[in-house]
Amino acid sequence: MPFIRSGSPDTQLFYEDFGAGPPIVLLHGWPLSGRFWEGQVRALVEAGHRVVCPDRRGFGRSAQPWEGYDYDTFAADLTALLLALNLEDAVLVGHSTGCGDVVRCAASGAVRPRAVVLADPVLRLDPDTDPTVADDLTDAGLGYRIAMLDDVLRRLFSADGRPSLDQATHRYLLGLAAAASPKGGIDAITAWAHSRFTRDLTHLKPPTLIVHGASDAFAPFESGPVQIAALIPHVVRVEIPHAPHAAPFTHAEQWTRILLDFLA
Repeated sequence: MPFIRSGSPDTQLFYEDFGAGPPIVLLHGWPLSGRFWEGQVRALVEAGHRVVCPDRRGFGRSAQPWEGYDYDTFAADLTALLLALNLEDAVLVGHSTGCGDVVRCAASGAVRPRAVVLADPVLRLDPDTDPTVADDLTDAGLGYRIAMLDDVLRRLFSADGRPSLDQATHRYLLGLAAAASPKGGIDAITAWAHSRFTRDLTHLKPPTLIVHGASDAFAPFESGPVQIAALIPHVVRVEIPHAPHAAPFTHAEQWTRILLDFLA
């Protein structure tokens, strides 16, 4: 299986690499893995792209070190992957909390991505934002981790007050989330609760697409896509009606078409 090594502490990071053509890197958010992008991989490869799906440290098939679950390290991991695979000019796509990795990597200047795509971004801007929701998740994760993950997935995939997943798919995704590092999963909550991305967003140079579900039931407490878009120099924002926070998964065909239209 393909791995690279990155970071401090030195960590083995798993990735999948399919197809040939202009590269697209798909980065998942908390608490899932690169398998979140199943609905995009085939369509993008068939559209003539090379598609790379890494697992963030602590998640999926990547190693689970005790430390390193902060956005500077997440961004350094992504940069290491891009340099190792010669993908400095790739399109970088992030979902949810994974958008922080993408934004910080792209804004650093270490690589020069062709474009940036933020799917349902969870990016804090205001240092006074109430961290209560993240604190509640942390407390629940320390005492009842699997139950907390089960509840989170229901919110990630719910729109207009209704669940979007069948029971079998929900169980599959819960298994992916449960297999992640218990320590890393909690630390990752703290990272996105207390990191600020205003400066990173204002330093984004590539064309940027923001795609978000209009019925996001997971992150209404975050700075919204409108405020995020206002900070980015070259940005297009698209809203998918009646879609949840996990719109790339639940509305895969529509979401992928929006991405390909943007790249065209």
